[in-house]
Amino acid sequence: MKTVKGYETLKANTLAKTRWAKFHDDDVVLPDGDVGKYTWVETTRAGVIVIPRAPDGRVMLISIARYPARKVMWEFPRGGILARESPDYAARRELKEETGLFVDTRYMKNIGHLYPDSAFLSTRHTVFVAQMPLAWGGRPLVSLAAGEGILRYGWVFPGAVKKLVKDGVDGTALAALTLLRFHLGK
Repeated sequence: MKTVKGYETLKANTLAKTRWAKFHDDDVVLPDGDVGKYTWVETTRAGVIVIPRAPDGRVMLISIARYPARKVMWEFPRGGILARESPDYAARRELKEETGLFVDTRYMKNIGHLYPDSAFLSTRHTVFVAQMPLAWGGRPLVSLAAGEGILRYGWVFPGAVKKLVKDGVDGTALAALTLLRFHLGK
């Protein structure tokens, strides 16, 4: 039997396995001593989230169709860390793949980690802020990726993100934005 922060696994039950995740329905002893089931998803790789930040303080969000939510969500560029890839390399790769933006490692900063849904997923994301240089028209040049479901992008001041919440802001994006605010001392 394996103990994990107050939970004791009596029997691990893997229901299904894909290249991205394992689906579990384990028999556990809960922290209060009750015996029960715990259904959760073990992801096969960690992830990265990139907050592109312009010199004027605006951040870039992408609007992307998300199948599980069955709606379009605003979020930061993100993705999985591939085998033998460092988190900072994965962050730069995801930023380039999804937005066409390139940033030198000198302008990338790891600002922390978050778990998108720690009650259900084992996934851990490393969050980076990418300080973007200016380009034509005072904004970095963006080229959205085809085939990713990305519909548009927007540069907004962090305080204005609350206006997007009614349109559907991904909870992971809000958590990443909170890490950015802590990083900036706000």
